[in-house]
Amino acid sequence: MTTLTEKRPASDADRTQGSNIRPEDHLNLRYYDALTVLAATTAVCVNMLALKVTRFETPFGPLTFGGAVVFFPITYILGDVLTEVYGFRRARRVIWLSFGAQLFAAVMSWAVLAMPPAPEKLTIHEHYLAVFSATPRIFAASLTAFLVGDFVNSIILARQKVIDHGRAFWKRAILSTVFGQMADSLIFYPLAFAGIWSWPLIGTIMVTHYTLKVGIEVVGVPLCTRFVTFLKRAEGVDHYDVDTEFNPFGLKVDG
Repeated sequence: MTTLTEKRPASDADRTQGSNIRPEDHLNLRYYDALTVLAATTAVCVNMLALKVTRFETPFGPLTFGGAVVFFPITYILGDVLTEVYGFRRARRVIWLSFGAQLFAAVMSWAVLAMPPAPEKLTIHEHYLAVFSATPRIFAASLTAFLVGDFVNSIILARQKVIDHGRAFWKRAILSTVFGQMADSLIFYPLAFAGIWSWPLIGTIMVTHYTLKVGIEVVGVPLCTRFVTFLKRAEGVDHYDVDTEFNPFGLKVDG
């Protein structure tokens, strides 16, 4: 039976002995790959469904927003879980793999849509164009916002965990989401729609989507906390980024 070890902040004795051992780098992590696939799949689906607009009638009037906004917070919840349990380096790897998955999906969509349609399927082809042919400007804005927002989220959570000595996960999960989602929104909407929409409209949509996304994250924190507790016990890992260099570039998870 394999004994798994947790990574905690180094004690004075550890530092005296020059201990840089990171046991989780050598563990057989049972759930990390599944979480990676889920994060990448969610990121791709949210991008693919971004043009779907929905409307709900409320006592205060109609509420209109992009339907994919409801699922977008999952990317941040997963980012919180990955950073909290496995540390910044492994979370960084998932962010870049999710970025690559989105890029590949976009290139594949453009390639397929550029193929000449069958004459008897022109109507269906027009529908595909309407749904999947995001402009390069919107696509670039989306990927840029995704990278910046996810890294802001992960770095804040990792740093705050060390400051909190591992306590109060709910606090750093909400804090990191507030700033990560803010960075995402402030980058995406102006880059994607400035000059196309009026600034008041951009501001209204940005605030509405931001509020919805952060609100959904807050509602999901209790369940997320339980899942984090389960993963730490199941994986035998509770990583603290004590001496981590928070460089967003790279895929290495050790050293």
